[in-house]
Amino acid sequence: MTLLEFKYIIMIRNIIVVLLLALSPVVYSQVNDAGLWLDISVEKRFSQSLSIEFANCERFDENITELGSIVNEIGINYSFSKTDEISFFYRIKLNHALDNSYYPVRRFYVDYAHEFDLGLFDLNARLRAQTQQKNTYFFDFDSNSNFALRPKIKLSHQYLKWEPYLSFEAYLPFFEDEYRPCEKFRAVIGLEYSLNKYNAFDLGYMIQKEVFEENPVTDFVLLVGYKFRF
Repeated sequence: MTLLEFKYIIMIRNIIVVLLLALSPVVYSQVNDAGLWLDISVEKRFSQSLSIEFANCERFDENITELGSIVNEIGINYSFSKTDEISFFYRIKLNHALDNSYYPVRRFYVDYAHEFDLGLFDLNARLRAQTQQKNTYFFDFDSNSNFALRPKIKLSHQYLKWEPYLSFEAYLPFFEDEYRPCEKFRAVIGLEYSLNKYNAFDLGYMIQKEVFEENPVTDFVLLVGYKFRF
């Protein structure tokens, strides 16, 4: 192990410790809700650099008794080096309402991701900028929009077809009437399995915690995913 790799591992350890301390109220708080997210995505590669992707996610909440939301998104991924990628996505999310109807939330987001090789581990650092509007299916510039930045780090280790990982993500809202430095945190531990170059499965467990709220909600979610690449 080189000195640089050792410094990276110490840095990641410190980041994880800080984030665990920030999320410590989640660990000891009362369970608010249990959920299940079922995710299916398809990615078509046109070259080593360019691909288009479609994803569908069905999110069950209320202790996995109710379909709380349905998410569909489509976007383009472009890798301009082995370690850097930028993505542009458009998303429609249908949220469950009290009258058992579903109302749309439209979102557009841009991701920039950079991959660090730490020897035994890989670190993916991603920054997402997003804007969204409720009750619209298409762009409506007269509607009130919500803006946010979402930094995320993912630490993983590749072993044959298996890839265990740990990730942390924060939601940082902007341009709100009432200032909040952060809306919520997400912490995920999971395992990816690549059956072959076309098919991959993902199983994870997520803790999502609202912050700076009078009655913050904590969600404990089982994540099940499948991805097809061709």
